[in-house]
Amino acid sequence: MECSKSMRQQYPIGSLFRLDVKLIHREGTPLLYAHYAAPFERVSIDEAQRFIAVMYGKT
Repeated sequence: MECSKSMRQQYPIGSLFRLDVKLIHREGTPLLYAHYAAPFERVSIDEAQRFIAVMYGKT
């Protein structure tokens, strides 16, 4: 995934976020891309799991 450099510097690896992304292909490789100024929300693991369950059903 590609996103804001400040976002990567501000939060530790493994942090979870909700933001709008689009699938692009760079050099033939699929990549999730968010504009560097795109708004985002940091979420907990519980919030992320609830969001996924609502959007995609429970697994």
